[in-house]
Amino acid sequence: MDAPRRGIPPGWRFQPFALPTLFHDPGKLLEATRDRHGDPFSVWSPGQDLVLTGTPDGAKAVFAADPATFEAYGAKILAPILGRSSVLLLSGERHRAERRLLMPPFHGERMRAYGDLIVEIARRHVRSVPVGGVAATFQLGQDVTLDVIIRAVFGVEQADQVRKVRAAVESKLQATTRWLVFFPFLRQRAFGLGPWDRFDRHDAATRALLHETLRDKRERGLGEDILSLLLAARHEDGSPMPDDDVVDELMTLLFAGHETTAITLAWAMHQIHADPDLLERIRAEIGALPGDAAPDDLARLPWLSAVVDETLRLRPVVPLVARVLAKDFVLRGWELPAGAAVGVSLLLLHHQPDIYPDPFAFRPERFVERTFTPFEYAPFGGGARRCIGAAFAQMEAKLVLATWLREGRFVPVGPAEPRSERRNVTLGPRGGVPMRRTA
Repeated sequence: MDAPRRGIPPGWRFQPFALPTLFHDPGKLLEATRDRHGDPFSVWSPGQDLVLTGTPDGAKAVFAADPATFEAYGAKILAPILGRSSVLLLSGERHRAERRLLMPPFHGERMRAYGDLIVEIARRHVRSVPVGGVAATFQLGQDVTLDVIIRAVFGVEQADQVRKVRAAVESKLQATTRWLVFFPFLRQRAFGLGPWDRFDRHDAATRALLHETLRDKRERGLGEDILSLLLAARHEDGSPMPDDDVVDELMTLLFAGHETTAITLAWAMHQIHADPDLLERIRAEIGALPGDAAPDDLARLPWLSAVVDETLRLRPVVPLVARVLAKDFVLRGWELPAGAAVGVSLLLLHHQPDIYPDPFAFRPERFVERTFTPFEYAPFGGGARRCIGAAFAQMEAKLVLATWLREGRFVPVGPAEPRSERRNVTLGPRGGVPMRRTA
């Protein structure tokens, strides 16, 4: 066997004329780079170039490696947005300790307890669309997921407080533009009038409101919401999570769980309504359950689950997952030096024709007919940094989708095939997949 080559593999370097492709169709750029340079290859990224792989064996090398091999990627860029204590930006022992506190609320009975709340919120929002009215399914999904976060994660129930928190959160989300995320040099103050000044104001206001929510939670008594569970959690030495850290994690859950699930819902609605036979199959599967079926029963429906899984395969919300090397690392014939950034391209991994025949076709039967390994299908990443809220997100998407299809009938009014566009670190449908409710 040949000795690995040491260094950074060749690849794509920053070119201004390629920005539209980078923002709207990064898969095309990645495919062209891989076809020219092989796998792995390197690509420009703000702050630090990335070495990417899009193969199952490359994904296995990254996801199955000793967690001590890696540190968080993009910590300096994302810390002002999420907070320095965000679990996404921590490394080493502190990352492991923070994950240990965050994981229990997103598993088992704790997670299933949120099912009825998700269905209630999804039903209320879809009923707000009048028959004959048009709604962008992405925006409708954002309305649902934000309410789920405010009530299930933050534990806010009083109507006036829900409105107050919602307004603050939406203001911060709108102020967090993709330009500020991808080009940190734009984060300059301009006498209180620039985009970074605007972001800073809304960030401070949202954090102050979340601190107020923490104080109110302690005064009223802890409940079953995720915030209450975090406030009650203790590290191995018995110490609680500091309030500033709790707020950082709430910010992370907000950004990781708000528009991500909404994007999946919009793409799923588009794909289902593009195929009348699939639409009727899903309706029949949902309709076979009684109207008061438990959320668990809805979430276990095989074709509904397959639609969500295939949506996440064909249209991964986050196009890649990355880490920074804490030590030298061998990846598919290259010995990468410590300090380099390495990642798995989900766009390439999920479109491997030998794993997914006709990879750009929407075929949910793939997930009915077989099970894929975590190195072939990884919409939430993998290894020790896999998304903590993956099971929650999948359950939420299935319950909301089932509720929408049960409560109304829709017809598309937008383009036959919406284009993707980059929002922040996510890829979503341009135009939001508008649909008219017909019943």
